[in-house]
Amino acid sequence: TVSSPALLRAYAPHGRGVVLENHVPARYLDIPHRDSATIGWGGAVHSHPTDLQAMGPAVARLVREGVEYWGVGADYRMQRDDDGLRKALGLKPGEGDVDTAGDMPLDMWPRAVATMGVGLAPLVDTEFNRAKSWLKPLEYMACGVPWVGSPRDEYVRLQRLTGLGGLARTPRDWYRLTKQFVKSKALREHVSAAGRAAIIEYGLTYEAGWWRWAQAWEQALKIQRG
Repeated sequence: TVSSPALLRAYAPHGRGVVLENHVPARYLDIPHRDSATIGWGGAVHSHPTDLQAMGPAVARLVREGVEYWGVGADYRMQRDDDGLRKALGLKPGEGDVDTAGDMPLDMWPRAVATMGVGLAPLVDTEFNRAKSWLKPLEYMACGVPWVGSPRDEYVRLQRLTGLGGLARTPRDWYRLTKQFVKSKALREHVSAAGRAAIIEYGLTYEAGWWRWAQAWEQALKIQRG
């Protein structure tokens, strides 16, 4: 079982495999979302050493215009790395209101995400990233966070499925799409509510989609017995 079609092609060319798209726990939908103009990234520099650069100077430009930025570390082993984050974003040491979450228990992860006003999901165009699932923007949506992401295959598919999220192909797109959320509280609130509604509508919680896993393992058992 894999989480994207690209992984299926790589690991199950024999045909004995199935895509199980990432889902989220239903409890994410009940976590209060605190609206703000704060933009954030649910990642860690050490595990995404080149992905922030996909945005070019867009975030640095926004920070210099006075936008608050909070980077939330996805990896609970991550150490605080404010300077590394600044460097990846093109900011000078000490420039802007930049913070990182540091060590974080995994059960606190969705609550930290829910403090973002706008979530960023940059991925440079590599073979590895083209095989990634839609998990990052899905987490943002489940936590009530509007998102802007790179046009990788699964991010595009999620955007087409739900009609939500912004896809940024150039630094100029990153700046424009992120700024429109930053500047409009009404837009953020609308997309926040619509994102959580879409999670329910398309059955993207584990509680709603459990049968996909059962079906996959029933299929595996038939293959084994055959």
